[in-house]
Amino acid sequence: MAKIQVDMFAVELGLAVLLQFNTNDDSICVLADAGSKKYKINDRLPKAMSPQVGDRRRIDLVIGTHYDGDHLNGLVDIIENPNIEIGEAWMPPVANDAQPPELNFALENENLLGIQFAAEDGAEVLEDYLHFKANMCESCFEKEQVDYEAWGQVRKSVRTSLIMEAATLRRLGQKDKSEFEWQSFFEAHLEDAREALGAKSTGHADHEIRGVNEVSAEEEASFARLRQTRLQKNGSLLLDPYPYLEPYDFPENFSDPKPLAHMRAAAAEDAINAKALAKVVKALKARNIPIRYATIDDGHPRKFFWNANNRRFEPRHNAAESSLSFTLLGPSKGLVKKHWKSLPVGAYTYASFLKSVPIEKITPSNELSYIGVFECFDQRILISGDAGCVDFKSAKNKPFHPDLIAELGKLDIVQIAHHAGHNAYFYNSLLASPFVDQTNTAYFLLSHGTEDKYRPSAVFGEFIEKLQKNNDTVQLLFSSKPREPKVRDFTDLFAPTVGTKAESGDVRLVYEDNAWKVISHNISMK
Repeated sequence: MAKIQVDMFAVELGLAVLLQFNTNDDSICVLADAGSKKYKINDRLPKAMSPQVGDRRRIDLVIGTHYDGDHLNGLVDIIENPNIEIGEAWMPPVANDAQPPELNFALENENLLGIQFAAEDGAEVLEDYLHFKANMCESCFEKEQVDYEAWGQVRKSVRTSLIMEAATLRRLGQKDKSEFEWQSFFEAHLEDAREALGAKSTGHADHEIRGVNEVSAEEEASFARLRQTRLQKNGSLLLDPYPYLEPYDFPENFSDPKPLAHMRAAAAEDAINAKALAKVVKALKARNIPIRYATIDDGHPRKFFWNANNRRFEPRHNAAESSLSFTLLGPSKGLVKKHWKSLPVGAYTYASFLKSVPIEKITPSNELSYIGVFECFDQRILISGDAGCVDFKSAKNKPFHPDLIAELGKLDIVQIAHHAGHNAYFYNSLLASPFVDQTNTAYFLLSHGTEDKYRPSAVFGEFIEKLQKNNDTVQLLFSSKPREPKVRDFTDLFAPTVGTKAESGDVRLVYEDNAWKVISHNISMK
């Protein structure tokens, strides 16, 4: 039996990674995400997991790296599978921006969406959240139409008609929407907003993320003044569920609908993702599976050690008893707090009028992704979800937090964050770390759509080029075939195929006899 086994399942534009650590007297299994439901990871897991008694399998830790549906939706079937025992789950620590903080505030666990969804009134919290986001979508949509008319343009599409009809029904009092109606409502807004922006695909990994921790002091002060104005103007900021998007939020001379479309797309995605998180939390609660929402202090890694007696990762250590650890590198408490403070609709609106704040890039999901390193037998595996790594610095022109960068030293396997998209902070963090000087081979795991239009991005290509100046020991393993022009400059770094050459396929590596070996890899450009 291999000491370590790593499986990356082919789930197109999603992620599902299974880690198995077989120590001298224990077997520990960790699952990070499970892709979209349609890829049926629940049916594929047992074949990849180490043999156990009977038909039962055990996953000691399930990690939902962040609350995007393409990472979370597949977890529900796994959690509900009676033949799979689950020890603990880590869910993304996203604060409920539909319940914005006061000016002087402290972030508490009860402010997190996942914890609220797990409470007895969790269904009501979700319903209120969806209405909050729906209100934002509709308010932005109405303003967009006014702006288009001011330009002498009329947008006509099937989605636009459906949105207007849905808005009328909702305002007539149809509050209790079915799951399908909510999904179709937000999907219609999302696709319509993309159409308005001239985008035919999500391309959710082809935008470079700009973190809210890069907003200047002047912009932060503007946010604060705007919020104080509201408090003085209506006195009910925390009581009114829809206090934003008042007429004074829109400057009279503003007539560009594009920032509004960006805001609408972000709100619709927030709602869709929140529904995915709520489903996972509901399934975990039904089976009484403990849930943790972990963060780090700004700039300081947090180490968890495997406790064989309690069968869980714990933030305390007895070196003689633990051969497996997990070092959490993000998200930071400061980043969770900044998103909670800056992302309510009023701040979205105001930010859209500041030329230096590209509203389409201020989204919480990817930036708040878990990122951390599992270490066992001196082998180190980086799991990153869609991590933005924007909190690896305190500000744009500041140096990286040294303790975080140091943890990106020797890495044997790297799950490339954000599907190898325009995720410059992630790449720059690796380039600023001791990783660039390591001499052992590092295996990069890449999960994206087959012949994806956006990925691997040009930024990823630049990262590989810079890395190769110091490090010639990288091998790339894909679960889906990329487009040839996007990888033309580094096809020699593809790991050799093992098994039948195909357009997509699961990837497997094992560590045994003090070496890593690729057991399954179907993607080749030759």
